[in-house]
Amino acid sequence: MGTFRKWIRGRQAFRTQAQANQILNDTISASVSVNAQQISRLFSEIPQLITRTLVLKTGQKALLVYMEG
Repeated sequence: MGTFRKWIRGRQAFRTQAQANQILNDTISASVSVNAQQISRLFSEIPQLITRTLVLKTGQKALLVYMEG
């Protein structure tokens, strides 16, 4: 987890798919709310990370994740 936090803040290069699999080992869900909870838990120590759930014109939900600042 520490490696990913360093990478997302630009302090370390993100190297291989194996590293991504180790850090992001949760499966992606079809549920936006479940994915939002997983992302919030993964990035809980980064207060600049903002997650928003949007409702599209089609009625589907979309998850917007960005860093503030």
